[in-house]
Amino acid sequence: MAPKAKAAAKVKKAPFDSKGINASAAAAAASKPAKLADFKAGRATKNKGFQGKQAAGAAKNRYLHKAGTVALRNIRYYQKTTELLIPPLCFHRLVREISNDMFKDKDGRWQATALHALQEATEAVMISHFENSNLLAIHAKRVTIQEKDMVLARKMAPVGPQAFPEGFRF
Repeated sequence: MAPKAKAAAKVKKAPFDSKGINASAAAAAASKPAKLADFKAGRATKNKGFQGKQAAGAAKNRYLHKAGTVALRNIRYYQKTTELLIPPLCFHRLVREISNDMFKDKDGRWQATALHALQEATEAVMISHFENSNLLAIHAKRVTIQEKDMVLARKMAPVGPQAFPEGFRF
């Protein structure tokens, strides 16, 4: 036998699976990272930019917090702040829409200070309502506020003169 024939005889063909796919080639392709298409491939660039660790292809993993950690952080943040929670433009648009629906024959104009005072009062009432609903949920040995808590808190809320503290005057 010629040396070339011996070399050809020693070369084994890669096994194929039932679908005709070369198993070793598929395994090699799976182990290589996928190449992303570069949309600037045809353009020559002078500055390559920052060529640090991120450019090497190592994707930075996001840190996952334990369940409830971010929620507690948000609670602490919103308890410290005194800013309005509802965006003012959205609230003002809603107030104007409601006033136009109620008084169709009159041109409703609002002063900026009146809208701001109305928003402050509305948010104070809403926060108080949520606090009462939360107390009712805790009393029922639950963590989540449900609709029945909101309904009961609304029924228990004082209405009329008893809603205002002693010595309050209009």
